[in-house]
Amino acid sequence: MLFHHSLLYILTVCRTLAKYSASKGPLYNALGRVITGVEANIRALSEKKVEVQEELDQAGLKLDSLDQNIKEAERNVARLEDRKNTLDQQTETLEAKLAENIDLTKQISELERHGFDAERLRQLQAAHGILQKDLQEGSDIDNEHSS
Repeated sequence: MLFHHSLLYILTVCRTLAKYSASKGPLYNALGRVITGVEANIRALSEKKVEVQEELDQAGLKLDSLDQNIKEAERNVARLEDRKNTLDQQTETLEAKLAENIDLTKQISELERHGFDAERLRQLQAAHGILQKDLQEGSDIDNEHSS
């Protein structure tokens, strides 16, 4: 933009001097001053360009670092989701076992209300085992007689 204004100024000065002056010396002096001013502007813009490029390079490095952080976070999220799914499955299994234990506890409570405590249940279990043994022996004897 500044360069554009300088060129317009040069053209205006050139036209004015060419129109009203017989000597070209003032024209050349004016052109020299404008060119010197433009050179300073070009140097300043060039320095600004270097500064902006350095800032851009730094921003690019930061962006790369942030991209790495995002990728790592995505991997962590995937691992956590897998862990959550595993824990959900374990929770379902434990809840099913808990429900089963609650049912068994209710059945034991019902048996105890009817007078069947742990000792009485052991006695019945032992008697059942003897009965089964006797039944099996009787079955074996019947098989021998029929053969």
